[in-house]
Amino acid sequence: MPAPQPVTVNGILYQSRLAACRAFGHSGSKIDHRMAAGMSLEEALTSKDRYRNVKKHPLYGHWNAMNTRCHSASESSLRYQGRVAVCERWRNDFFAFVEDMGLPPSANHSIDRIDNDKGYSPENCRWATRLQQQRNMRSNTWIEAFGKRMILKDWEIASGLLSSTIMNRLKKGWSAEDALTKNSRCYVANSQAVILEKCSALLEKY
Repeated sequence: MPAPQPVTVNGILYQSRLAACRAFGHSGSKIDHRMAAGMSLEEALTSKDRYRNVKKHPLYGHWNAMNTRCHSASESSLRYQGRVAVCERWRNDFFAFVEDMGLPPSANHSIDRIDNDKGYSPENCRWATRLQQQRNMRSNTWIEAFGKRMILKDWEIASGLLSSTIMNRLKKGWSAEDALTKNSRCYVANSQAVILEKCSALLEKY
């Protein structure tokens, strides 16, 4: 076993890293964890206030759930593993996540991946409401018409027609514009002008 090496922290020489840990009131395992997250020994020893009560931080729950979802061995997270990952910057440093994301606009916002084919990273994440996240699900059917692109459910709202009617028409080869503006047996379709007006309001929710 190699002999302990002396270390210098804030200009003071300690006989070993363990001795320095004891002097600062830290356990060796805690310092190992901080250094594994990219901190230097001096940073790990002197950042006591930064990590104190970190679990009470308003973003800790979001950060912990994100990491657990992607990297824990629990059965509930298996569908994410190997497909969705947390970037190294966030996975190893809670405060890097805080710095990049900031606080959510409200209690109704949670973290959302903009591109579902990519993982959690500063460039691919945003704070979004539940409705915004529902519009960003893989299972959504997207339709483009009148120069607008929305999910099928929103085209149902804009056109006044049932989603099933719109989809049946598209499967028969109808253009998107005709599928959204032609009356059905039971429903009168909205005019193009009304549809576009509704689109403007709906697109604000994306």
